[in-house]
Amino acid sequence: EISLLSQLQHQNIVRYRGTAKDGSNLYIFLELVTQVDASGSVKLADFGLAKVSQLNSIKSCKGTPFWLATEVINLKRTDGYESSADIWSLGCTVLEMLTRQIPYADLENPVQALFRIERGELPDIPDTLSLDARDFIIKFLKVNPEERPTAAELLNHPFASSGSS
Repeated sequence: EISLLSQLQHQNIVRYRGTAKDGSNLYIFLELVTQVDASGSVKLADFGLAKVSQLNSIKSCKGTPFWLATEVINLKRTDGYESSADIWSLGCTVLEMLTRQIPYADLENPVQALFRIERGELPDIPDTLSLDARDFIIKFLKVNPEERPTAAELLNHPFASSGSS
């Protein structure tokens, strides 16, 4: 995590400031940030399972089950997965931000979520969200990764420009 974070510089990523070691303790110094600033901007901070990858397919299954894309779980049926898997995960994150619940919150454990995702069952998207918000999330959560839009295409969606839930 330190190696990756020290290489990243972006306005929406918490800045790495350095490390110190005291006996068996390792201290990581990061920029102090609020969850969301006054302008509504957020910063990514947790890169615990992240790694630098080439722009080719990835063939290992790592991640938090509730946010994993179908192709990540179904590695036997595919030749790996592409960055479109991140689009799925981001859609789950947007859903969580809007509902204040993790995807598949109705399930008792992560294994149940893995089975649902493998079967292509989407998490519940509440009717209480605006039509734009629902449409936005559904675009992220296409079971077929080839049908998922790119991040640039998602930025042009009406919900991304209006931000209404």
